[in-house]
Amino acid sequence: MTTATTANGTALIRPIRPAADIIERAADWVVAMDVPGADVQQLDVVLENNELRVAAPLRLHEQEGDRQVQRERPRGIYLRSFRLGEEADPNGIDAELRHGVLVLTVRKGVEARPRRIPVRHVERGDGSNE
Repeated sequence: MTTATTANGTALIRPIRPAADIIERAADWVVAMDVPGADVQQLDVVLENNELRVAAPLRLHEQEGDRQVQRERPRGIYLRSFRLGEEADPNGIDAELRHGVLVLTVRKGVEARPRRIPVRHVERGDGSNE
């Protein structure tokens, strides 16, 4: 259950920690996070002090005047945060919502990307290539 009430009947909203997968690739990381019922207009993705925070209220399908007969689906707000390493590019973050899954792509800075180091062939034992 994600909601409770205080002694005076005020509703409390409990956070929902969405499941997330993180995949590392050569040039970036991809975070896929389940946020079913979240509205793209209310998704809040913020980077502050090298922490990427995601918040989104869970959209309810009830209308004014509806009477709740049974409640099994969670109520609350999705909250999740990730600490980014120094190798993350703070200006290289993209977010997309696809069928209830928030996909965050965090690019690595150029210095953090793997790169191939060329190897020279040396004919002489002294290290020169003449």
